Amino acid sequence: MTTRDMKNLHLSILIPVYNSEKTIGHLVDNIVEVITPLVHLHEIVLVNDGSVDKSHEVILEAIEKHPNIYYQQSVALNKNRKFNDAEVALKK
Repeated sequence: MTTRDMKNLHLSILIPVYNSEKTIGHLVDNIVEVITPLVHLHEIVLVNDGSVDKSHEVILEAIEKHPNIYYQQSVALNKNRKFNDAEVALKK
């Protein structure tokens, strides 16, 4: 695949997030830096699966910096469940 072919791609990157306050901001910055010159249309979807650290705040900062980020946060609806039901709350 040539660089010209890559410019015509539409790329979606899905990243699960769990207690990633120290890494998620850098990861998003690095991904955007690498793919922006290569791919014309791209989006990054961050799915926070109930982090108890400051991942939520770091993700909101990344959204402010980069327009192609979508964010979904999972919310535990019942404390007795061992898994979370997703709240459809995509933010752009």
